[in-house]
Amino acid sequence: MTLIVYPIKMVNNIIETIPEQPKKPYNELFGFSSWRTLLWGNTILMDLNCKVLPALANNAEVCAIEDELECLEDDTFIILANLDKIVTAADHQVDKQTLEFRMLNLLEAIRLARLYGIDGGVWIG
Repeated sequence: MTLIVYPIKMVNNIIETIPEQPKKPYNELFGFSSWRTLLWGNTILMDLNCKVLPALANNAEVCAIEDELECLEDDTFIILANLDKIVTAADHQVDKQTLEFRMLNLLEAIRLARLYGIDGGVWIG
């Protein structure tokens, strides 16, 4: 199973996808379901002070809006700055370039979500 990332918006407390699509080369792919434990549940993310993405380890979905969207973006930059450490912590079972591209997909989803101001957010699941 594949993890996907979508920009969303809140309308009357209902989550809706937005019509804007990621700019090429980005897409909605976020990784493999095996990454839930191998990567998102890895202690390295807690050691690096990631706050939102580790929730994926519990088979949860992430829905980040407002302040959580900021934390999600922080997690993304932390991961991008520590790719080598994270790949090593995952016993090289995660490809560095694949992880980097998935993080760039997430940044693109965050960019699109911000088009909707405080109503914009990101869903990962």
